[in-house]
Amino acid sequence: MSPRPTPLIRSLLSGSSWVFLAEALAVPTGLITAGLLTRKLGTSEYGLLTLTATIVGWVEWSVASVLGRASIKFVSETSDWRPVGTALVRWHLILGIVAAVAVLLAAAPLEVILDEPGLAPLMQLMAIGIPIFSVAQAHRNMLAGKGDFNGRAASVAGRWLVRLGLILLFVEAGLRTSGAALAVIGAMLAELLICRCYICPAFIGPCAPMQKLWAFAVPLFLAGLSFRVFEKLDLLALKTLGGTSEQAGWYGAAQNLALLPSLISMSFGPVFLGMLGRELSQGNVDGARGLARDTLRAVVLMLPLPAIIAGSSLEITRLIFGPAFAPAASNLSILIFGSSAIMSIAVTSCILTAVGRAGLVLKLTLPLVPAAVVGHYFAVPAFGPSGAAIVTTAGASIAALVQLIVVQLYWGILPAPATFVRAVLSAVLAGTFAAFLPTPGALLFLKLPAACLIALIALYAFGEFASGEVAAVRAMLPRRLMPTRH
Repeated sequence: MSPRPTPLIRSLLSGSSWVFLAEALAVPTGLITAGLLTRKLGTSEYGLLTLTATIVGWVEWSVASVLGRASIKFVSETSDWRPVGTALVRWHLILGIVAAVAVLLAAAPLEVILDEPGLAPLMQLMAIGIPIFSVAQAHRNMLAGKGDFNGRAASVAGRWLVRLGLILLFVEAGLRTSGAALAVIGAMLAELLICRCYICPAFIGPCAPMQKLWAFAVPLFLAGLSFRVFEKLDLLALKTLGGTSEQAGWYGAAQNLALLPSLISMSFGPVFLGMLGRELSQGNVDGARGLARDTLRAVVLMLPLPAIIAGSSLEITRLIFGPAFAPAASNLSILIFGSSAIMSIAVTSCILTAVGRAGLVLKLTLPLVPAAVVGHYFAVPAFGPSGAAIVTTAGASIAALVQLIVVQLYWGILPAPATFVRAVLSAVLAGTFAAFLPTPGALLFLKLPAACLIALIALYAFGEFASGEVAAVRAMLPRRLMPTRH
C-alpha cells in the first residue's frame, strides 16, 4: 500500500474526476432516456433501437479506435501538437466517411439476416452521425494528450445533456425511434462544436508524417476492433441464435445499466495514458511505474461496486425500467462483473501502450472473439440471455487476469495479493448487504450509498488504507466535517 498519494496520483485524480463527472452524466441522463424510451416505445421497438445502436455504435467506436490511443500517446510526447492534429482530423474524417458508406450499404442485408423489419432505415439514419463522431473523437484525444481535461469534460457533458434534451423533444413529438436517432446525431455535433472551442486543429495545412503513428496505430486498432466485436457480440449472438426482440430489449436494458465501470475507465483511461506518455517522454520511468501501480490497485479496490449492483439488480431494473423489464435483472447481475473486468483491461492496455508494446496488446486481444463465438454458439441456445452474459463476463475476466500477469512480467508491477483478498472480502460483505436488504422504490438510493460505505469501512478495518492515505483524504474534507478535539 502507498503511504501517501503521489503528486502524479493527485494530478490523475484531479483530471479524471472532472472527466468522470462529465461521463457520469450518462447515468442520470441515460436512465431518464431509457425510462422514457422503454415506456414510449415498448419492448419490441426499444429492442430494435438497442440493436441498431449496438451495430452503429460498434462501427463508430471501431473507427475511433483506429488512431485513438496512438493519438493520445503521440500528442502527449510532442512539443508542437498542431501538425499532428491536422493529420489526425483529416484521417478521422476520411475513416468516418468510409465507415458511414459501409453501414449504408450493409443495412438492408443485415435487416434480412437478422430478420428485423425496420432495421435498415434506422441504421441508415444513424450512419449520418459516424463521420461527426469520428472527428469529435479526434479532438477529444488531442485534448487528453495535451492534458486539457477541462475541455474534454466540457465536451462530454455537453453531449450527454444535449442528447437528453433532444430525445425528450423528438420522442415526445412523436418521432419515436427516428427521433432518438436524430437526437444522438445532434448530440455528437454539439460535442464537436464544444471541442473546437478548446482546441481547433486545421483541416487544411501542413501535417506531420503518419508513418510512425500508423505503425503504432494499426495493431492498436486491430486490438480495439477485436475488443469492440467481443463487447457487442453477445447481443448479436442472442438475436441471431433464436432470441426474441423482447429478450433483446431486456438484454439491452441490462447492458445500459452495466455501464458504470465502463464510464470510470472512459474517464481516467485517456487521462492515464496521456500522463504516462508525458512522464516516460521526460525520462521519469519510476514515476510512471508508480502511477501505473497505484492505478491498478484502485481498479482492484473497486470490486465491491459490481457486487453491490448485482445484489440490487432486481430493484434497480424495476425502479428504472418498470416491472416489464424485471427479467433484465439476472443479466445485469452477471454483466456488471464483466464490465468491471473490462475496466481492468482498459488500464493494463494503456500501460502496455505507453511502454511501446502495441503488438502485445493485439496478441492478447485477438483470441477473445473466436473464443466468444464458440461460447455463444453453445451457451445461448442452452441458456438464452443468461448464457450470453456468462460468456461475455467469463471472457472479459480471463482476459483481465492474463493482462495483469503480462504487465507484471514486462514492467514488474502488480497490486499486492493482500489487496485482492481485502477487495473480495469487502465485496462479499457489501454485496450481501445489498442482496438481503429489500428496498422498495426510491429507498434504493439510500441503500446503494450505505452499501458503498460498508465496503469502505471494511477495507479500512482490514488495513488496506495507510495512515498517509487517510490523512490525505481528511485534508481534502471541509473542516466542519472533520471531528474536533476538545
